[in-house]
Amino acid sequence: MSSGSGCRRPAPDRRGAGSAPAPVCTAHVLPTVYWLRQAQGPGAELHLDRPFKNARLRYISTGHGGWTNGDEFVPKKNTILLNGKEVFSFVPWRQDCGAFRLFNPASGNFNDGLSSSDISRSNWCPGTATNPIYIDLGHLKAGQHRMTVRIPQGPREGTSFSSWNVSGVLVGE
Repeated sequence: MSSGSGCRRPAPDRRGAGSAPAPVCTAHVLPTVYWLRQAQGPGAELHLDRPFKNARLRYISTGHGGWTNGDEFVPKKNTILLNGKEVFSFVPWRQDCGAFRLFNPASGNFNDGLSSSDISRSNWCPGTATNPIYIDLGHLKAGQHRMTVRIPQGPREGTSFSSWNVSGVLVGE
């Protein structure tokens, strides 16, 4: 995927403090993709028409599928690479899903009193929004770049398989 950049200047501070804010620029990097066993992992080629100062990747990742050993229920490290070099890694994981049972009263209730919505998951809980994380990338030069994500996917369990939804937007000045 090739992506250019676009900028907008934020509204001036109405309190009259300091100089005008720097423009905010974006470049669409990783479209929301349903990732299932791609050899290199999800990624995108992007072209920056101009340099990006203070670049950050706005990144969202959620694991899905499988049963007991599926990526939805097993913590997996996400590694983000820029131009082949690791820039960030983390394990996207939510342990607060049980707090949302009130909003999911019929979410796969089991005989032992546990509900499916109670179980910790790979960065999402049934009925909630998944917030992005922001990854600092520093200053990026104009030209071609490649963003790649690596996530070790778990094996199939019978007819069930694991997958990931990932998306990212490059923001900067």
